[in-house]
Amino acid sequence: MRYSQIRTCDINNGNGLMVTLWTQGCSVRCSEKCHNKHLWSFEEGKEFTDETIEKIITLLNSPQNFACLGGEPIESVNLNMLEKLFKRIKEVYPNKEIWLWTGRLFDDIKELSLFKYVNYVIDGGYNEMLNEKGLLWRGSKNQRNIDVQESLKQNKIVLSKYN
Repeated sequence: MRYSQIRTCDINNGNGLMVTLWTQGCSVRCSEKCHNKHLWSFEEGKEFTDETIEKIITLLNSPQNFACLGGEPIESVNLNMLEKLFKRIKEVYPNKEIWLWTGRLFDDIKELSLFKYVNYVIDGGYNEMLNEKGLLWRGSKNQRNIDVQESLKQNKIVLSKYN
């Protein structure tokens, strides 16, 4: 797994002040107007290691929650390290929220074991034709802000209170 950056005081991605990780690499490439097109390459960025996990854990020792964007976080090369990171966050800070953005549909990936640690997922690829100003934490109307734990419990999509 590779990543582009970690931002420590992010107010744009998630509810409140966030520590935010941007993964490197994206095979979805949903739009030429992607906000993070510079993160499409799998070759760039830095190697994500156990030390990176511990750095994030240290940064979360404050009121912040955690956000993960990309690139595309839900790439097969990322799944093991992301699950390890999410599990570690919940072990140390069980009440921290984990937010995840993906160009994939939650319906197609909800069986991934890492979702047992995720609070909210913003799913769906950016669609320029459905772009609308004022969408909270979403770029286009087709994207959904999903309450992951309620969705898993009820076995159906439950939109979050932030949708």
